[in-house]
Amino acid sequence: MTETTMTTRYAKTETAAEFIDCDPTFLKKRMGEDFIEGVHYFKPANCRMVRWDLKALEEWMRGSTVELSYENNLLVSQLLA
Repeated sequence: MTETTMTTRYAKTETAAEFIDCDPTFLKKRMGEDFIEGVHYFKPANCRMVRWDLKALEEWMRGSTVELSYENNLLVSQLLA
């Protein structure tokens, strides 16, 4: 097992799962629910690749709320309406 440090900001699902000591399926099943695209993870356009923001995952682990940008806040509001 390799040690993941915060020198790497974005990581593959397997590496992100290792970072917070969980199974990769834990992250995958909570995409779009507990974890918000554009905050906790990113999907580049026209690509199946997913990259996780390790800083946002660490804040989630600590129970911190993530400040949403105006655009993301508007998007979340529209999705919940």
